[in-house]
Amino acid sequence: RSLCAQDYDLSRVEIVGANPHSPDGLSEELKKIQMETALRGGPAFKEILVDGAHFRNRGYLIQRAFAASKEELVIGMDCDLVLPPDFLARLAPVVSANPGRIVGVYRNFLKPGTTEKILGGEIDPIARFGELLAEDGEEEQGYRGILGYCQALGREAWGKVGYPEEFDNIAQSDVAFVERLQRIGITPLFLKDLRVLHL
Repeated sequence: RSLCAQDYDLSRVEIVGANPHSPDGLSEELKKIQMETALRGGPAFKEILVDGAHFRNRGYLIQRAFAASKEELVIGMDCDLVLPPDFLARLAPVVSANPGRIVGVYRNFLKPGTTEKILGGEIDPIARFGELLAEDGEEEQGYRGILGYCQALGREAWGKVGYPEEFDNIAQSDVAFVERLQRIGITPLFLKDLRVLHL
């Protein structure tokens, strides 16, 4: 929803979700959000259904989504992020101006109780984004700056290395992806003043 609430030309945005036939209502939720935003002119939605056996393989899922996408600027992003309304307007020019970089942003971790209220509909995190930025239950040192939960780069660079599909777990393929990119000269760039909320 925060992607769909951007101060940006949403007709230029596509949202591609890779869904391993999950039983959690993802398909219905995506259709609901698409209907809510269609009258405002975008963005385009694509849902890629993949075999449920791959539900733990983050790299496999992300690479399937990439293959189904078409835009030149690609952002690999976790679904448990809430973005500020100027996120795309600020991020896109940086990525375009830095073809030799993979661009990341910093995240503020919301407390479990806040996350529960957001998921329960008691708090609108988009309307209260600025207020919620003050809440930051930071994880262990280092996790804030790992380029995994939000990775933005040009399509050509992504296509040269592809997302690693050899890890059957959540937390390795994103780090390996950055390492692959660094081997071809694509280096990390963090925008420390552009923050997202992490549920």
